[in-house]
Amino acid sequence: MLTAQSATIVDSDGWTNVRVKPSKDSEVTTRVNQGEFFFWIDPEYNHDFGDWIEVLIPKNRFTTSGRSIDSNTFVRGFIHKSRVVPVEKVESYTGDHFTFKYTLEPFSTSGKRIDFDERGEIIRINGRAFFGSDMESPYVQTAKAEVTIGEKTIPIHDIFLEDIYECDNDFEIYKLDNLFIVHQWNSDGAGAYELTWVFNEQGELLQRLVGTII
Repeated sequence: MLTAQSATIVDSDGWTNVRVKPSKDSEVTTRVNQGEFFFWIDPEYNHDFGDWIEVLIPKNRFTTSGRSIDSNTFVRGFIHKSRVVPVEKVESYTGDHFTFKYTLEPFSTSGKRIDFDERGEIIRINGRAFFGSDMESPYVQTAKAEVTIGEKTIPIHDIFLEDIYECDNDFEIYKLDNLFIVHQWNSDGAGAYELTWVFNEQGELLQRLVGTII
């Protein structure tokens, strides 16, 4: 079993190195900035690397490359555990200057191109792998999502909504420096996935981290 969750880093430099092996002498494969989210692999369910945490760093900041967790979509490496901050350890946001909301509706095949495998199970919707259902027809689709900053409401582009299903308006909001982070787990019961949205103080979408890693 491989269990991972969303995390970022906190470092006085504002960034930290990701190394190929769990050692300060190992080659640096990439680096992560504070406020950039990635998946960290819980050592309780994987190997214990001592003072190092195994991580998966997305190559695409909007995670639009499908459901595969492989070298094409993520950089796998190690970060010293003193730098890693799981999303639930980030300061909660309880203000009303920033809000986030989905508009949801029953799933419909109307206007969609559906691909099935040889067993008749859905593998792609509109040419994209999707989250929230384990190859069965989803129940809930996201019609739209909006961020409100003060008096200004900003819609999220449809391209970031058409592969996420079974969403709801039950999520946590966190604040890190000048960033707002919206985090949730969504599922139809079998297709659980984790979704993290990152916005700046102007409501601009900076990152969407989505994945199924169980």
